Amino acid sequence: MAVMTRSARRTVSWQVLLAIMVEVFLIVPVGVFYGLLAAGAGQWVALLAGGAVPMAVLVHKVVSGGRIDGLDWFAIGTSGRACGRSPPCGAARVALDYH
Repeated sequence: MAVMTRSARRTVSWQVLLAIMVEVFLIVPVGVFYGLLAAGAGQWVALLAGGAVPMAVLVHKVVSGGRIDGLDWFAIGTSGRACGRSPPCGAARVALDYH
């Protein structure tokens, strides 16, 4: 087993991390939501299934003792706001609005 020095270790650039975050928190949930809608699932079922992936990532990060950064807090805040805003409006698609 080779011992690697600090300078020899590979580090991941912020661009790669940002691309992963965009994929996990935006592309996958929207794709699952519209994919399930196209397959005939109800709006609320599709919404819950689409939100399961990013919430599972956040829960894993919190449970494993990882540091919660600004993008994680943003995802938690927007998800919480959307879940609180969606039932009074009566439309599941309101929860996909991240503005």
